[in-house]
Amino acid sequence: MKKKVSFQSLIDGKYQLGIELEVLNWILKTGRRYDECVGKWNRRGIDQLCFSYSHNNNTDSFTEIGNNLEINTRLCFINLIVQTVYYDFQKRWRKENNIYLNKYRMLYFDNDVYSVSISNIRDIYKLNNSKLKKEFFHPEFPNDINPFITNIEFSTNGNGYRVLLGYTFENCKNSGWEKEFSQEDLTLKQFLTKTLNEIKQLII
Repeated sequence: MKKKVSFQSLIDGKYQLGIELEVLNWILKTGRRYDECVGKWNRRGIDQLCFSYSHNNNTDSFTEIGNNLEINTRLCFINLIVQTVYYDFQKRWRKENNIYLNKYRMLYFDNDVYSVSISNIRDIYKLNNSKLKKEFFHPEFPNDINPFITNIEFSTNGNGYRVLLGYTFENCKNSGWEKEFSQEDLTLKQFLTKTLNEIKQLII
């Protein structure tokens, strides 16, 4: 499905959540080749500007946006589309991708993009702190007992979305492990539905 996307309307919050999330993923994808070296070791880039972090740009950094999702997506768009251009790579990125407040782009979306809702993501976050089935988490280590979820993150780096499940065990709360669920070739709606069901299969 092809749709006209206005960058001003993104800032104004006039699009449904699924459209916003797909545009955010597309924006980060377009920005991956605009990294800029700063000195010998440091880099700047679109990912860094999007999420307002001060350390080196990292196109593989999955920055958590699931908590306060609607606010976070809006801030990302403001950071990239509204704020003053300070860097050459930022200027080139906007120009070459025609990303300006008074412009629009024709983008392709999956047919079920309008069925993505905030509840699809909140339902996953509601599983935080749930107890997990031992047979799926370190079954080879019997001394690691009573696993449970410590944190859940929803994020993208421009290559689709992922959900990261952090977990630990009752006897080693100072240590942590992670299990990742990646969107891959699924639509966003399919991915969120599949991930919710898979996590539910892991909890007691």
